[in-house]
Amino acid sequence: MQDTKQLSSDDVIIDRLITGTIDLKYREWNWGEGVAHYGLLRAAKLLDSDRCLGEVEGFLHANKDFQPYRPEQIMPALPSLLFYEMTGDEVGLTLATRVVDMLRAHPRSRHGAFIATPVRSAWVDYIYETVPFLYHYDRIVGSDECRRWAVEQTAAYLMSCWNAHDGLFAHVYYDDVGVTTPFYWARANGWVALGMAEIVELAPTGDLTPVLARVFAQLAETLVECQQPSGLWTTVLRDPRTDVEVSASAMISLALRQGVRLGWIDEGFREAADKAWNAVTGYVGPTGHVGGVSAETPPGDADFYQEIPIGTYPWGQGFTLLAALERKFGAEFDSSRMVTA
Repeated sequence: MQDTKQLSSDDVIIDRLITGTIDLKYREWNWGEGVAHYGLLRAAKLLDSDRCLGEVEGFLHANKDFQPYRPEQIMPALPSLLFYEMTGDEVGLTLATRVVDMLRAHPRSRHGAFIATPVRSAWVDYIYETVPFLYHYDRIVGSDECRRWAVEQTAAYLMSCWNAHDGLFAHVYYDDVGVTTPFYWARANGWVALGMAEIVELAPTGDLTPVLARVFAQLAETLVECQQPSGLWTTVLRDPRTDVEVSASAMISLALRQGVRLGWIDEGFREAADKAWNAVTGYVGPTGHVGGVSAETPPGDADFYQEIPIGTYPWGQGFTLLAALERKFGAEFDSSRMVTA
């Protein structure tokens, strides 16, 4: 490990997060592990880190025979595809293509979103887990089909989960009855904010970009109104009785910084992002493990959300690392810059 006396505080946090994430040895092919390895792959690119690249390589080769069968398994395909682009290792492309093949036959909601569960619900998390991957697949492999899906999925989640009156996104839309869950889960809104920021970097000009910019600005305003004095956000927005949630706070901090850089929101939002980041870093332990993160969370009421266990999880590692990398690298962090040549 480098001598921290010669490093900035962001360098120290990044190095600590990388070490902690690698030490946890995430190997399951699932959405949370996908976030963790996406963070490591972005670090591998930006830091020219063989350590990070080697960890992603180990994850992919451990899953080389995996056959995806549900939407929760889309997220790892993003680092898998980008690993292929960086290295030429065919295992990355093979795994990513299996996910595309799965989506080709996967059922959709009435709005067109890929169905997440047998009860025909659309989870807004998947705007981030799905759309950037589809745009990257089109960019790297060439697939009009995937680009079309990317636009359709973006529109589907806006139509089904966005509440313009409240300025927030519902966690889940229930397709069979045509209603959303009435509780605004913080991490869901973090997923959407980050998804919109990455989509605008990847989408060809005109692919819903003006709509996304307008929705993002309203969402950012509402999220800042919900920010707690500590700088963090509670797991249920507008309900301070619920616990603060660190992964959502890292996500929102990252999204606000990206929004300022993209010109969607003004410089004043940087203060809220920095306040959140300063609070999040207090949950990064000396071993690089991020605490204060809620476990995998299905929808429910405020009491249900409050009962979700809190601990260290791969999505907390990945999103905190991504937020730290954005702070250090700024525009170089753009997902469109993952291309190596």
